[in-house]
Amino acid sequence: MALTAAHKVELVLVLKNALDNKYFDFSVIFHPDHNASDSLYLPTAWSINEPRIFFENIYSIVVDRWKEDLISAGIDILSKPHWSDNEN
Repeated sequence: MALTAAHKVELVLVLKNALDNKYFDFSVIFHPDHNASDSLYLPTAWSINEPRIFFENIYSIVVDRWKEDLISAGIDILSKPHWSDNEN
C-alpha cells in the first residue's frame, strides 16, 4: 500500500517536531515495551549507536524522495534544519 501525500506530510512533520526538540529521546524507540501494541521492532542485527543521527538521516532521505508532495502541501523543504549544524 502506497502512502498518500497527506500521510507523507504527517510523517515528515512528526519527525521534524521530534528532531526540533533537543531533549527528545530517540533511544526509547529502539527499546520497545513488549507489552505495548504500538511498539516498533527493528531487526535485532541492527546496531544504532546514535539514534538521533539515524532519524536525522531518515528525515533527509524522505524529504528528498517526497519533495514534490511536500512542496505541494506547502512544506518548506529548502531551509536547512537547525539540527544539521550540530556537532556530534
